[in-house]
Amino acid sequence: MAFIAALSVESFSAVAQTVAATGANSSFAGTWNGKRDDGAGLDLRIDEDGGKVSGSALLYFQVGGPLPLLAPHVEGKTLTFEIQHHKCTQCDELGPNARFLMELTGPNEASLWMMDDKGNRSGREVKLARRTDSPAWQDPSKHEVQFIIVEYNVRLEVLDWGGAGRSVVLLAGSGNTAHIFDDFAPKLAAFCHVYGITRRGYGESSHPDAGYMEQRLAEDVLQVIDSLKLVKPVLVGHSAGGEELTRLGDEHSDHLGGLVYLDAAFDPADFPASSPEYMGLYHNLPAAMRDHPGPSASDRKSFEAYREWQERSGGVAFPKSELRNMYATNVDGSMGEYKASTPFIHNAIGEGALKRDYSKIRVPVLAFFGMSCSTHPQGNYACIEHPSHKAEYEPKNAEERAAKEAFDSATAAYVNRWKKNLQNAPGGVRIIDLPGANHYVFLSNEADVLREVRAFLPR
Repeated sequence: MAFIAALSVESFSAVAQTVAATGANSSFAGTWNGKRDDGAGLDLRIDEDGGKVSGSALLYFQVGGPLPLLAPHVEGKTLTFEIQHHKCTQCDELGPNARFLMELTGPNEASLWMMDDKGNRSGREVKLARRTDSPAWQDPSKHEVQFIIVEYNVRLEVLDWGGAGRSVVLLAGSGNTAHIFDDFAPKLAAFCHVYGITRRGYGESSHPDAGYMEQRLAEDVLQVIDSLKLVKPVLVGHSAGGEELTRLGDEHSDHLGGLVYLDAAFDPADFPASSPEYMGLYHNLPAAMRDHPGPSASDRKSFEAYREWQERSGGVAFPKSELRNMYATNVDGSMGEYKASTPFIHNAIGEGALKRDYSKIRVPVLAFFGMSCSTHPQGNYACIEHPSHKAEYEPKNAEERAAKEAFDSATAAYVNRWKKNLQNAPGGVRIIDLPGANHYVFLSNEADVLREVRAFLPR
C-alpha cells in the first residue's frame, strides 16, 4: 500500500521482538515524539482514564492537523490503534485505515511499528520518547495549542483562544510568534472566534531550510484555514504579516471575509530603510531622537525586569509568554539570547517579499497606520520612530528643527504612497491613523483597535 510505503522507507517480514524492562511507569499516557528514518516527525498524545485510552497522532508527512486514535486497545505493554487514511504528500491513493502497534521499552521509551493485514509488525521500528519536561513557568493565556502540518515535515503552531462568531486569524510580524497576541486575543474573543498562527521559521513551528517566499508563507496560512475548516475568516496581520494578507487577498479573496493590517501596509518595494537618501535624513536627526539604547544587564535579570524596560523605552511590553518564546531562559532565571528564529530566516522572508498590489483584493480592508519601520541590524524588525513619538524632545535650534521637518516630510511621502496604493483594493478600504502609536498598535492602542475591528467584522 502506498500509505505503508510512505511511513517506512522499506518493509521487511515481522521478526520476534524482545521487550526491555519498562520500570515503574507502564502507562502510555503523555506526549510522545519520534522520527522516521527519513527524518519526518511523529507526535502522539495519549490519554488514559479509568482504563480507557484515547488520543491523537500528528504525522509530519501528512498535510493537516492531529488525527484521532481509532480502536485503541491496550494489552500489557502494547497498544494497538488505527489512524484514518488522510491527505498525504507521498501517497498515491486512499486506502484502509493505517494500523499501528506501540510497545513500551522503558520508563519513557517506546517503539512503534505499522501492522500489515495479518496483524504482524511491518516496516522499520520508530523510536519514541515521552516528554518528561515540566517547565517551572506555565503560559497563563487561555488558549489551546495544536500543530498543523502544512507541507512535508513542516508543522505550524496554532493557538485557539475560543470565542463565538466570525473566525479571526492573527498573524504576527517578523521576529515574533503568535504569543505576541496572548494579552490582546482574549479581549478580541469577546466578539469573535480567535486563532493565531506562528509562521514557519519561528518559535515552536518548524524551522525548515526553505519555504520563506511570500507565496509559500501565504499557502501555509491557507492550509491552516482549510485544516480548521474556517468559513471566510478575517485575517489580521501585524507588520510583516502584511505579506501573507496581501498575497491571500490577491489570490483567494473567495476564501476570506476581510483583511486587517496592523501597521502592516508598507511596501517592501518602496521601503524607507532601503533608501540611502531617507536614511541620510534619519541620521541627520538629533541623537536624542534616533538613539535607542538597548537593555542593560539589570534590565535582563528577569523577564519582568525586561518588560519594565520595554514600557519605559517604548510604552508597551510584550506578554510574558511571548518573551519566553522569543528568548532563552538562563539557569539563574535571567533572560538569555534571542532563540525564536535566525538571521537567515529573517533575511529569507525579506528577500521573498513582493511589491504590494492590492488591486485584486475583493474583500473589505481595515488598515491601521502608526510609525514607519526599518530593519534591525540584528535581523529582527524594529521601527524608526517618527519624531512625533518623541513629543518630550523639542529641537534646540534652527538646524535641528530643519532636520526634523525634512525627515517628517520624507516619512509622510512614503506613508501617503502606501495609503494611495492600498486604496486600489476594490473591496473597500477604511484607514485609521493612530498618531503617536507604537508599531505594536494592538498593544499601545488596544481600545482603538478593538473598537474598529468590532465595527469592521459585520461588513
